[in-house]
Amino acid sequence: MTAVDTEQISDGLVAKRDKYSKNIFDTEAADQKKEADLRDFIQVLLESAKVFQTRRKQKMERYQELLEKKHQGELGANEEEFLELYKVLSSYGMVEKLPKNMLDSKFEERLQRILELGNAIIAEHKME
Repeated sequence: MTAVDTEQISDGLVAKRDKYSKNIFDTEAADQKKEADLRDFIQVLLESAKVFQTRRKQKMERYQELLEKKHQGELGANEEEFLELYKVLSSYGMVEKLPKNMLDSKFEERLQRILELGNAIIAEHKME
């Protein structure tokens, strides 16, 4: 949205189809073209929201798949994709933010070793 005439914006950072003047909300004069433009704009917003929700759902599903692989120690070459999805989803508050070192696959391996040692110590003391 801009107060500047959309034809004057030429920085190439936003596609023409995504540029709307703030005047799009000015429909008080009962101008049918302005009303039609506003309805079209609303449809674009609704469609964009649906696309966003669909992509967010796909990203969450993929993240869950990769998280399961991570827990099984099978993430391998997908680790970069996992981290990228984590960054996106955590920025939307869809997954819990974790300290960076906890995202490293080696962290899970170390944690597993610690748990195994703890279990061994507990088992040893139960026998006494």
